Amino acid sequence: MSELGAMKCLVALKQHGSLSSAADYLQMPKSTLSRRIAVLEQQLGHRLTRQNGRKLLLTSAGLKFVDYAEGIIELMVKGQKALHEEYDSLEGVLHIGLCQELSRGWSTEVLNRFRQANPGVSLHIHQLDHVDAHEASFIDLWISCCDREISDSTNSVLLARWEQGLYRSATTNIENQFDIPETASWVRSPNETGEVKLYNSEGHCHFTYMPTSVVRISSMHMRADAISQGFGVGLLPSWVAECKRYGLKNLRRVMPLLRGKEVYLRMYQRAECTNPTVLSLKKWIQQQVPPKWTSQ
Repeated sequence: MSELGAMKCLVALKQHGSLSSAADYLQMPKSTLSRRIAVLEQQLGHRLTRQNGRKLLLTSAGLKFVDYAEGIIELMVKGQKALHEEYDSLEGVLHIGLCQELSRGWSTEVLNRFRQANPGVSLHIHQLDHVDAHEASFIDLWISCCDREISDSTNSVLLARWEQGLYRSATTNIENQFDIPETASWVRSPNETGEVKLYNSEGHCHFTYMPTSVVRISSMHMRADAISQGFGVGLLPSWVAECKRYGLKNLRRVMPLLRGKEVYLRMYQRAECTNPTVLSLKKWIQQQVPPKWTSQ
């Protein structure tokens, strides 16, 4: 912002015709105004002002540059106005539904940061599965990895694609990272049935296995805890194990060149919704998705 402040000094000098008048307008000492312009001249490598008797005037380079400076300042003012119109006036109560996979980590930070930036907004956050979301007509936005429509009157936006990997505890005594003992226990979701299949980067199946010893846990976070504590191996979204910010420690990937089927994270909204607060939160959430979630 120091360059912007110097530009404002230069524009004030042009508009008010003298150093004293410009300093009075900006409510700063003349020495501060002169110093800021001098620093800007050093950064640009050109003299922007010249002394003419007791008056400080703009050089031809200064006159040329001040035209650009006025444009930059005008854009800044427009940007501040746009932010004020979009965010400062947001208010109301929003009901947000989350699948259990988002019950901690990224979603906690993103939603609370939105609320802090918009103190007029109250967020009521509910953990909902697909059936509950279908019946909960009061929900403004629902974020889920169920990858299905909840009703004909709902629009969905793809937020992310989670790569799944096969993981074990980092403390499990397995010598080869590509080996899974025949006696290994498996930790799976109730939705995972049949053989475990892993695919290469081209989408070809390179590994199949039918687990015989299985613990089924609905909660992804509880599955991750069970795997990290050495109670079995299982598929998890890679960020759960590898994300430094939101991930869980003590997980090691097995067969790292292979992956399970991707998990699609979607955000759902009632098609008829025109509430500016809901639309702003929707835009905010889309902007906060970690880049790695969208590039896999």
